[in-house]
Amino acid sequence: MLNNKADFILEYNEKLKQNLNRNDVDWSQLKVMFLANSFTPYQKSAINFKDLHIELWEVKVFDNDTILYNQIEAQEMKESIKTISRIKTPAAVVREIKTYTLDHHLEKKPDKIKNLFYILRERI
Repeated sequence: MLNNKADFILEYNEKLKQNLNRNDVDWSQLKVMFLANSFTPYQKSAINFKDLHIELWEVKVFDNDTILYNQIEAQEMKESIKTISRIKTPAAVVREIKTYTLDHHLEKKPDKIKNLFYILRERI
């Protein structure tokens, strides 16, 4: 998507009959989510790259119309996608996407907010 922003915006505008501009999108938080009944081992291993922002979700629909969503978690964050790719595109894409951690989000928050967050997180 990052290499084809204009195509993505055009597709979005045509499908939703809206007028979204390229600069209206925060491209730094791009994530691709795949939903399917199941995934192959090869597909599951794709989420193990530390700088490839992909999520896999298995979706099961039951007879009583209950839907179960199960996120496939990465086994271990191994190497960078840049180490196995011979093209320059992944490196350019990785530079454009920012990864934020929990520490980043709590960094400038007052201690009271941080404490409330940790209490709520523990209870959940």
